[in-house]
Amino acid sequence: MRFPKIFAAALCTMFFLSACSLFKSEPEKQNPPVSAAPQTKPDNTPVNLATAGVQKPLAAEPKNNPAISPALPFAVMLAGKSAVPHNDSYGIIADPVPANAELSIDIKSDLVIINAFPSDENGKELSVKPIIILINKGSKSSLDKALDHKKFTPGTYIMSINANDKTSRVLFSVN
Repeated sequence: MRFPKIFAAALCTMFFLSACSLFKSEPEKQNPPVSAAPQTKPDNTPVNLATAGVQKPLAAEPKNNPAISPALPFAVMLAGKSAVPHNDSYGIIADPVPANAELSIDIKSDLVIINAFPSDENGKELSVKPIIILINKGSKSSLDKALDHKKFTPGTYIMSINANDKTSRVLFSVN
């Protein structure tokens, strides 16, 4: 005997609703009421409730540390020159570097992916085809280690360095 379509739809709906009820989240637990009795430390000295549980803020890192910028979550060096924060979009290496400059970052990762695009002096990409450099299990490479063996020609480039779910962007020029 065949079930009418309405019964099949009803059975599917009931199955779906019962399956959804299995994945319901538990209601949030209420915090126990706070007693009015004074709280003490293990040595029976009173606890200052105004500051209890408040962590001291971490000391600010020095302003010259390039890893403090949203564009530079980790430090980047090209030819021994550190990238410094320029704006929220990218850091900058002011002096030109050679086409085979050594690149190093201060973060270790299983895989570092570097994309470098020709750009203007404001960091606007001028090409859709990047020069790609990969670093396997390390933190150093050089600009002449591109996957397609493409060489950096004199000019300005914007480089994105991706490691451990973080991206540093650096504007630099090649002489």
